[in-house]
Amino acid sequence: MMESIGRIWSREPVGFRRGELTDGDGLALVIVASIGGPALLVGSSLALGGLSQVQILLVAPVAALLGGLVVGASARMAASTGAGGTWLLRPSFGLVGAWLMTVIRLAMVAAWAVIGLQMAGRWGNGVVAAVGLPLPRAGILAGFLGVAALLAVLFGPFAVIRRVIRHPLLWASVVLLAVGAWRIAVTGAGAGPASDGPFWPAVQTAVEMAAVFVPFAQTIGRRLDDDSEAFSTFGVGYTIPTIVVLVAGAIFATRLGGLADLTGLEAGTAGVALAAAWVLVAEFDQGLASFLALGSEAAGVIGRLSPIFVGGLGAVGVIAAAVVMPTISLDWPLLLTSLAFPACLITVADYFLARDRYYSESEIYGAAAGDAWLNVVGIVTWVLAVLIGQVFDPVGPDRWVALMPDLDIRADLPWRLLMGVVAAIAYVVLSRYRRYRTASVYDLRGV
Repeated sequence: MMESIGRIWSREPVGFRRGELTDGDGLALVIVASIGGPALLVGSSLALGGLSQVQILLVAPVAALLGGLVVGASARMAASTGAGGTWLLRPSFGLVGAWLMTVIRLAMVAAWAVIGLQMAGRWGNGVVAAVGLPLPRAGILAGFLGVAALLAVLFGPFAVIRRVIRHPLLWASVVLLAVGAWRIAVTGAGAGPASDGPFWPAVQTAVEMAAVFVPFAQTIGRRLDDDSEAFSTFGVGYTIPTIVVLVAGAIFATRLGGLADLTGLEAGTAGVALAAAWVLVAEFDQGLASFLALGSEAAGVIGRLSPIFVGGLGAVGVIAAAVVMPTISLDWPLLLTSLAFPACLITVADYFLARDRYYSESEIYGAAAGDAWLNVVGIVTWVLAVLIGQVFDPVGPDRWVALMPDLDIRADLPWRLLMGVVAAIAYVVLSRYRRYRTASVYDLRGV
């Protein structure tokens, strides 16, 4: 039974042809997932990086809108084809290339899950210390992700989405967003530095964050009952809460000097209540989203194992890493996100532009999948986008940045984002040209 669930969940083409989930289920998941760690942490990094309050109010909607386009388009691909994860990467990168991109996305999801879980553990420590409960940090860390993964294993991930995510967590998240927006309005006046910081690189970092949400947007989007609604469902569901949470993270970090402890946001019990609510509401769904993405992504590489088993194993690994490892900075998650984002753009461009919104099942699952083993055009454009983007605007740990040449011509431009867009355009042009050159006389009859 478990193996059959695994095959249906992540291997068979499903999407709107089966429709286990409705658009409301998908909307609920993407809203509550967007309120978790990544947007809050990226928003805090914008403020700590020197952006003024006015700049942050400009960055948040621009970045959230652009990111929503990527997330919505990725979900539409999954809903239309019934495929997700590794399978949607095969036409663009080939079988081996899709495995490489999947490994990068797995590492990205795991890194963000670890850092989000550690953040929840610190907040949880502050809450239990304020109310006098002697709960260990390891127990707090393991609790949310462990409970989410356990519920998904016992009752099935989609039952959890319909029963837990769509109803109690969705409305709790909406209330939490409203409270956060109110706190921003009350406490945000005069927050932030007076001078302006690097605007376009900040937009770039916030836009790249959308890549974190693409794996589970595709995992859920492929199960929707109506593929025509997938773009708006996930695009709007990502954009609106992300705007609020980016601004919230920036203002909270400015007032607190960081996000180590939200309990200090206001005197008395308000800060403790906000921190407790954010941990309870925002981190549970992050655990479930990580479980879904890890299981579905890994199933494309480890084909013989059930995605539910792989997702549970990944959840255990994330919990262990969050407990054992010291607190990690954003450098590694941001580096992995910058590697995954150009691949997202190339895949979206391949489906919507190069192939006119159509993948045959043989291109995804069969011998024709992504030029069988390696789509050279996809790999080369991705490598060039990553290398050029990192040379002109490196991001990541200090050792990685030190490897990049120190160029005097660097300007305040979103080089990584620009290179990703250029790579996607180049991919479309080269792919269409190659398909035209290799087309048969029969294929060209209607030209």
